[in-house]
Amino acid sequence: MKTQELEFEGLPPPSRHPLLFLSMAFVIGSWVGIQFVIELKWCISFFAFSVLAWLLLFFLAKQRQSWLVPSSVMLSLVVVSVACCSASLTAADRTESVEFFREVIDNREDAVIRGRVVTEPSVSVLEHGGARIRFDFDVREVPAEDGGIAVRGYRVRVDWYGPETLDSKYPPFRIPQAGEGWQLRGRIRDIETRGFMPLTTLQVRKRSVTSRRYMGYDASSFVCAFWKVRGEAAESLSAGMQRHRLSASIVKAMTLGFRSDIPREVMECFKLSGTVHIFAISGLHVAIVAMILMVVLSVLPIQGRYRVLLFGPLIIAYTIAAGAKPSAIRACIMSLFLFSGPLLRRKADPVSSLSAAAILVLAFKPEQILDLGFIFSFLCAAGIIFLVPVL
Repeated sequence: MKTQELEFEGLPPPSRHPLLFLSMAFVIGSWVGIQFVIELKWCISFFAFSVLAWLLLFFLAKQRQSWLVPSSVMLSLVVVSVACCSASLTAADRTESVEFFREVIDNREDAVIRGRVVTEPSVSVLEHGGARIRFDFDVREVPAEDGGIAVRGYRVRVDWYGPETLDSKYPPFRIPQAGEGWQLRGRIRDIETRGFMPLTTLQVRKRSVTSRRYMGYDASSFVCAFWKVRGEAAESLSAGMQRHRLSASIVKAMTLGFRSDIPREVMECFKLSGTVHIFAISGLHVAIVAMILMVVLSVLPIQGRYRVLLFGPLIIAYTIAAGAKPSAIRACIMSLFLFSGPLLRRKADPVSSLSAAAILVLAFKPEQILDLGFIFSFLCAAGIIFLVPVL
């Protein structure tokens, strides 16, 4: 009777969503691995033990159904151990990078780093004169006499100061572009901590011989093409608004997620008013684009179950071009799973799609488990899925 009530209200029984429990186990394992950084040998030992125990309980469950619950619990522990191993490896690499750069910061010496520009540079004129280029930089290597020190998973925010001509359409030198590899020299400063990673800034003063292009860390031509399209879209939105810089910055932030051009005091006003979320490229954007794409594809002479083959690349391209935010990635993966159901002769299931999205995001970036954007994105989506049918 209870099962029938749940089905009538739009909530199938939990037994029909095994992926939901696996995703919860993956979330727990990722959090444990990030927070406690367990040694790899202990992670592997726990994984081997849980796999053997699960295989034993699995065969026992085939003989007697009473062993089904212990077998399911042990399968969840297998998933926890896998997620814990992945998260611990990521956390260990980043902890080493943090300690290394902490020594550089304490020494108060200029540092030389190599890596890749991962956000669109924004140029702003300063009140006291001069201009500043700001962008995020993914550090891959620190040059040394014996070749270089590899750095994994460490990101810094670069503030490159120079004359006001940096703000012109054709500055004295070509400013870095998203996706390009560069070598930079400057003073590293620690600003604050977000999650378990400090937000670090590299201050570069004017132009130097050391700060130059380094093509060894360039992104693929495919990724660079999307960054270029994203930049051209931003220029189109701000065309004819040269005298209204603030308005142009707000428009670009609301449509493409370009928030670096907005002055800090303006951003604080939006935060205090509780409306800063209007600048986030959220899952709603992706959902709207997904529905538009499916409507357009429905007009084409393509069988319904095969439309996802064209829909998939298009929605992925939009997600990347929009900045690939956690909420946008979640909505992208969910839409891919939902619309892939007919192709696999399966019924679309929002709960399983959300669970699969959480597993894939954490498998690629376990540190997202400490990111508020990731947490709120999935909690809001889960609330919509579970509470709307009840209400």
